[in-house]
Amino acid sequence: MKKLMLSFIIVGFIAGSAMAQTPEMQPKKEKQEMTQQTSKTKITLDQVPVEVQESFMDNDYQLASVENIFEVAKKDETIYEFIIKSDTQKWAVHFDEEGKLIKENKVDAGK
Repeated sequence: MKKLMLSFIIVGFIAGSAMAQTPEMQPKKEKQEMTQQTSKTKITLDQVPVEVQESFMDNDYQLASVENIFEVAKKDETIYEFIIKSDTQKWAVHFDEEGKLIKENKVDAGK
């Protein structure tokens, strides 16, 4: 009977310590959540800052049709993403708040 009780205590201790989280594990999870904090909101052209509108129009992008515009708010910056489509290609074009072109990504036209 004493051996049985001792066995239950040992098994309980092992199971409890296996399920417990150490403090070192928790900051990693919080850190991942912090880096993924962004919000993407669909907006209209009149909601885009004038500097961004001018940069967009100064490029050849106005020759393509604009499918969507998104405001992507990150922790320390806001980016404006234009989804544009020509006859055969689709692009995601990104500008910062001051109208500086950040990047262009070719997007699968089937999406």
